[in-house]
Amino acid sequence: MRLAVLWDPIFYFDGKQYSTNVSFAKFITAFDIYFDKIIFLGRISKERRRGKYLLDPEKTDVVDIPFYNNFYSLWRQWIYVFPSLNKILQQNINKFDLVWLCNCPNPLSLVVAHFCKKNKKPLFMFVRQNLIERSEERRVGKECRSRWSPYH
Repeated sequence: MRLAVLWDPIFYFDGKQYSTNVSFAKFITAFDIYFDKIIFLGRISKERRRGKYLLDPEKTDVVDIPFYNNFYSLWRQWIYVFPSLNKILQQNINKFDLVWLCNCPNPLSLVVAHFCKKNKKPLFMFVRQNLIERSEERRVGKECRSRWSPYH
């Protein structure tokens, strides 16, 4: 069984192995005992380097989704990102048995959820933030430092 995971951090590829600098990768990959492969749907940096947390190439893979610098730039690039993501999902949907939307709420999660429903792929969500609060803090120019933020 193969698990696809839509997750927001940037992944790096050094020519041999994928990695990320976000420790939450260790939590996700801890489920590899239940799956033949965990396939991350994520942004891959153009910079060839190694992040702090290496992904086991035997148990994980990364499908490159359209790159956006951050959550806010995603809205400026949506006209490119959403159709490209849909095309990537069409090309890869048969590689997934189950889909984990790990960065909810996120506009990309809605695209993937709709695609899964249309293609009868089971999915589940993991909600980690308050999108309205996060957007409001950005709008008024405050730094994101609320108690739910993983960035403080």
